[in-house]
Amino acid sequence: MPTNCSKDQFNANAHKYAVSDVHRAGLSLPVLLNFTEPVKDDQLLDVATGTGHTALTMAPFVARAIGIDLAPKMLEQARRLAIEQGASNCDFVEGSAEKIPFEDGQFTLVTARHALALEFVGTGRVLAFQEPMLVVRLEHLSDDGASSVR
Repeated sequence: MPTNCSKDQFNANAHKYAVSDVHRAGLSLPVLLNFTEPVKDDQLLDVATGTGHTALTMAPFVARAIGIDLAPKMLEQARRLAIEQGASNCDFVEGSAEKIPFEDGQFTLVTARHALALEFVGTGRVLAFQEPMLVVRLEHLSDDGASSVR
C-alpha cells in the first residue's frame, strides 16, 4: 500500500523509530537536556514527539512531560516505552504542531527534535531549520508581556 502523507509513512515505520539508536540515544539528547536546564516544576511539551524518546528523556527532570504527534502508531510506541521505563509523569496525545491541542500557558518548556521539517509535509507550508532541535523556555511574563525564548 503506497503512503501518501507523512502520517502514513510514520505509522508504517513506528516500530523502527522505537528502536532506532539515533532517536533513542542520539548525541543530541544530552545536549538538549543540558541546554534546557529542566527543573522539577517544569511542564514540558515535546512537539512532533514521534515514539517519545525526547519526552521520556526529559520526564525524570520535570513535573510532567507531554508529547504530541500526528501519527497514532508512533504514539502507541511512545506509550509502550513509557510503561516499560516507568515514566508515570509522561503522556502522549495525538495532535499537530500547527494546532497544538492545549490552552495557552500550560507549559514552561517546549522542545522539538529531529522532525521539525517533517511535521508540515503536505500542508503547503515549508519550514526548514538548520539545527536539529528547537527549545523554547517560557519564563514568567513580565508586566510588558516579554518572555524568555532561546
